Order: sequence, then structure tokens, then C-alpha cells
Amino acid sequence: MYFGVNPKTMKLIVCLTSILLLQSCVMYYNTNDLRSNLDENLDQIDENFKSIESDYGNKTEEKYLMTRRPPIALCMCSLASG
Repeated sequence: MYFGVNPKTMKLIVCLTSILLLQSCVMYYNTNDLRSNLDENLDQIDENFKSIESDYGNKTEEKYLMTRRPPIALCMCSLASG
């Protein structure tokens, strides 16, 4: 017995008190706010992806050009030695 109260009654009181407290903590959102926030996040993700894709394209293009044509300094060295 807790404070002279039956344990089943105490569990019921704790359960009801918990439910009442949890119901008062519910938050409500406007769906338009959620939708606009989601759209902003998706736009940011799209911009980041385009930036990464562009950077990757530039790097692979530079790598391709470096393997296709040797730098001028290497050409001059090969001409001087040959």
C-alpha cells in the first residue's frame, strides 16, 4: 500500500495522470508550413546534387584531358632528350 492506497488504484491514477499529461503536449502543425518546408529542403538537396555533379564532371574532364595530352613540359623534355 502506497500512502494508504490500493496498488491497483495507484496504477490507475498514475496511468490516467500520464495520459492527461501526454495529451496536453500534443503539437499541431499547419500542413502548408510542412509542405513549404519540405519543398525548401528538396530544393536545397537538388542544388547540392547539381553542384556535386558539376564538380565531378569537371574533375573527370580534367583527368581525361591530362591522360590524352601530356603537359607541355613533358613534351619539351622528350624533344630535348630525343
